[in-house]
Amino acid sequence: MKQGKPIRATRHVAAGLVLAVAAVPATAAEQTRCGWLGNPTPANWFLDDADGVWTLSVQGGWVADGFYDLPPGDPALVDEWVSSNGEPGRSSYGYGCACVTGTFDAATGHVLSASAMETLRLSRCRADPNLPAE
Repeated sequence: MKQGKPIRATRHVAAGLVLAVAAVPATAAEQTRCGWLGNPTPANWFLDDADGVWTLSVQGGWVADGFYDLPPGDPALVDEWVSSNGEPGRSSYGYGCACVTGTFDAATGHVLSASAMETLRLSRCRADPNLPAE
């Protein structure tokens, strides 16, 4: 009776399982990124931080899980939002300074999920030398 074949088969099965487990992507750890939060046009939201631009949503396309479930920003900081029409706090289109907590995919530049967002004073982003100018 030959015992080599069952051992080889077992090794191949074990190797296959190791490869299958290695192919499953690891769950990305949540992180908090702070920078310029922009909404230039309907449903297009981006966070521009020291590492680049992160897409939160694109009209008719990508939306980070949980992004639209987040509570609105701090109403006390409504004047810290620069509207596209130039008037503070008068339009949802424009930009502000914020931190977003979630999972980020560096390969695609997408925010995969968003679990929290905090609005900040414009002065914080303006003073950060690692962020692009307004």
